[in-house]
Amino acid sequence: MSKHHNDDDSIKKLLSEMPQIKDDRSFEEYYEQISKEINKNSIQTKKKKGWLLPILTSAAALFLFVIIGLQFINSDETTDGVFQLSEDNENETEDKPTDQGDEDMEMAESNHIDDGDEESSPNIEESEVEEEVEVEKESEQDEANTMNSLDTRVLTEDQANEQDTNYITYTESEPESQFFIPLTYMLPSEEDPHVFFNESEQFVGQIDEFNQQFYQNMTFVGMNHESEPVIQVEEDNFQGAATEMYLFEALRFFETLGYESVELQDQEGESLDLPHAGSIEEYTFKEQKALYKLYQSNTGDSYWGKKYLEQNTTIIDALNELKNEEEFGPIEPPIPGDINFEIIEQGELLEVILESELELGNNLSTQRMIESILLTAKTFGFREVQFLNIEMDSVGPYDLTNPIEVPKYINVR
Repeated sequence: MSKHHNDDDSIKKLLSEMPQIKDDRSFEEYYEQISKEINKNSIQTKKKKGWLLPILTSAAALFLFVIIGLQFINSDETTDGVFQLSEDNENETEDKPTDQGDEDMEMAESNHIDDGDEESSPNIEESEVEEEVEVEKESEQDEANTMNSLDTRVLTEDQANEQDTNYITYTESEPESQFFIPLTYMLPSEEDPHVFFNESEQFVGQIDEFNQQFYQNMTFVGMNHESEPVIQVEEDNFQGAATEMYLFEALRFFETLGYESVELQDQEGESLDLPHAGSIEEYTFKEQKALYKLYQSNTGDSYWGKKYLEQNTTIIDALNELKNEEEFGPIEPPIPGDINFEIIEQGELLEVILESELELGNNLSTQRMIESILLTAKTFGFREVQFLNIEMDSVGPYDLTNPIEVPKYINVR
């Protein structure tokens, strides 16, 4: 702001602080009175020096100017005050509705928030309950899905026929050579499964702890005139009782393909001559009594292992043996020791009545018990097993309300 403007403001301030003078006399009356006084003084002071007259005239004019100026200043201040008051009133009038509106808006929002909190609180609790129920349902569904595929490495013939694929089964032994372990693999339906007898290393060779050397000493050479597989054997590598057993177990590759027998010959095409079995031209597959327990591999995988039994062993003896520990190796009994059985044999149907104080659940342990009984019963000539006195309708993929078909393929990979 300029200095001139500051001076004007200062003058106005000083003038505004002076007392107000109210005088109704007009300008002409002031002028006439002043003129009379001047003339009077002029007559009385004729003898005085002439320079007094100009001074008095100037003083009178200045006084007149001050009086008139005060009137104008008071008038301006009054007008400014009126205008300022009017503007303030207008601003207050405009601000009050706005402020009131803002307050109303804030109160409304606050009430809405409070109401929302009150309304949302049950909704949040309800949502949390729904989420917990949903999680519980998902958990139950996951458990059900898991049970439907719980290490279920066995397939019945009917289940296998539902799939457009072929199955081949190699047989190996665990390091102690006490249990034979069948290993089943799936092939595309267009593949010829017979030729894979000569490709065992491609499959079984991936499992280090299993010995697949049996197949290295045998070769599938084709079919004979009776449509039986012909196997050529290096007989020098099968000169003991144990190795002869390995030979016959390996030949079960063709049993799972549906053959009842295979033709055997030496490398010259003659009949096979073995120390214990003697001269053999054809080997016919026979079901031998056996039990199945779980073998735990070095990698943590579980496999059903087969152990042959004496031919005079009864089915109840075999089922009870499933509860016993083995003296060697990582072999697990699939049935708890405090479970007892009663059985009823009805032709190819075996009824198993469970007696136990344990509460059996829909879990892997119960499923393994069911599968071990099915696999063992198969070697005794049974084709179906009915489980009784069990407080469940199903375990994993098994319907316990009806007889269950025994598996055909074992340790499906």
